Amino acid sequence: MPLTRVEKNDNLQTWFRKMAKSIESLDFQDWTSAGRQTNQIMTALDEVQQFHEL
Repeated sequence: MPLTRVEKNDNLQTWFRKMAKSIESLDFQDWTSAGRQTNQIMTALDEVQQFHEL
């Protein structure tokens, strides 16, 4: 589906902005914590993709 046919979703945009901040704030000095957070982010992205059929 072309992006021009996708309706704007302000809540989804806000969620993605928050996810971007979470990714930017990852501290790779603590690999264990960063790995866990990365897995959580990936799971959340998968769930959003499935839910919104992106």
